[in-house]
Amino acid sequence: MRRIKARIILGLITLLGKLPLPMARGLGGGIGRLAWRANSREVKVTRHNIALCFPAMPADEQRELARLSVIESGKLSLEVLLVWQRSKEWLLQRVVKVRGAELFRGEKDDKRGMILLAPHIGNWEVLGLYASTLRDMASLYQPPKQAFLEPLMTKGREQYGAKLLPTDMKGVAGVLKYLKRGAATGILPDQVPAEAGGQFADFFGQPAFTMSLICRLIDKTGCRVVAGAALRTKEGFEVIFQEVPQEIFSLDESTAITAMNKAVEEVVALCPEQYQWEYKRFRKVPKGAPKQYRF
Repeated sequence: MRRIKARIILGLITLLGKLPLPMARGLGGGIGRLAWRANSREVKVTRHNIALCFPAMPADEQRELARLSVIESGKLSLEVLLVWQRSKEWLLQRVVKVRGAELFRGEKDDKRGMILLAPHIGNWEVLGLYASTLRDMASLYQPPKQAFLEPLMTKGREQYGAKLLPTDMKGVAGVLKYLKRGAATGILPDQVPAEAGGQFADFFGQPAFTMSLICRLIDKTGCRVVAGAALRTKEGFEVIFQEVPQEIFSLDESTAITAMNKAVEEVVALCPEQYQWEYKRFRKVPKGAPKQYRF
């Protein structure tokens, strides 16, 4: 029965992956609107996070930002199916504008590795694939809960030559090797790490448990860091690479982690409605503080 179910889902994914981009976005946006009307758990988390991060924003503006964010997340859910299954030529034709690519490529005589901070904004799958056309890359990944989706995901993410490594000690060691030889890695910096893998740092005025992995990679390799995003536009995507606060290179881990969160905030400011506010970014709280998500 599980095999039959998996085949049906994969067949549906294959069909959806053939949709034109505007149609996929329209369908995904419709899914987001339905979720908004149903006041799903994701909607409640989105509204709660926006209220936490923008307390001075008027209530009606908070509500509208939340509504737009839920719709954009719906678009993303179908966009990903296209991106994983379409050709390199298809994607490059839809990257209609690029800013700051020279920051990611680096100088020809600079042999240091590069970390690309890729927050959950716009379509980070597009960002990763496009970045892998600019230089050699290896990135960590978390296998999906549905095991039958893993081959599709890994094939899609590696199709331009990037290497995927598991999120374990062996994978981190692999990323270190890539960085030391001057390659790049893409990391989602706004994920909540395991207990031993981070510390609390300010994020939009709230204490957020933040990963320390990036600081350790910088310390061990002397690599450079840029932040990036692939934002949704009417014609396709605009890929943006931008500088990060220099404090991210501080030897003081607390200072460096706070700077990394600041870099994420600066990317979010580019288009707040395309940020994935539905993620429970504040699910870990400092000792003695009340839990943030009670729904």
